[in-house]
Amino acid sequence: MDKFWSIAVDAPLMEPLIYQTPNNLLSLNRGMLVNIPLGRRKSKGVILGPAQSIPDKNIKELESICEDYKPLPERF
Repeated sequence: MDKFWSIAVDAPLMEPLIYQTPNNLLSLNRGMLVNIPLGRRKSKGVILGPAQSIPDKNIKELESICEDYKPLPERF
């Protein structure tokens, strides 16, 4: 099970952000839409895959999976 994920967030950022998997979300996969904390607000993001490197700073946890949407196909 991967503990850290690279997430493309709904914000004008050049790179994806790294988020940690909380204990209540065990089955995450690439292409899933997730709810995430972003600064003082809540946002959505798409899981790009397991994080390749983990920053030394404090990493926030994913909040939940957006169950209303199917994951993107693997080719994306």
